[in-house]
Amino acid sequence: MKAHEEFEAVEIVEEGKKAKKGDSKKKQKHEFIVEYQEKRFQEQEILDLFFEEWKKTRKKNEIKDLKIYLKVEESVAYCVVNESEMIEVRL
Repeated sequence: MKAHEEFEAVEIVEEGKKAKKGDSKKKQKHEFIVEYQEKRFQEQEILDLFFEEWKKTRKKNEIKDLKIYLKVEESVAYCVVNESEMIEVRL
């Protein structure tokens, strides 16, 4: 799972020009922020708290799939790992 890492951008090649090997990938950063009733939740903050909790008992490479459900009213993120385990992260 690479939700918190940089993602690769798609290259746009002008008509009639060929792309050279290695030129097709550029790194872009992204950020996801939710604001609700004077509260602010950032994707990276939620991921950091999740990984901190996960690494107490498990290894990072055991994560194949991660879904995060944010319940803003309660300031809680429910992190579902590999569609079977849930970790509650208080924000």
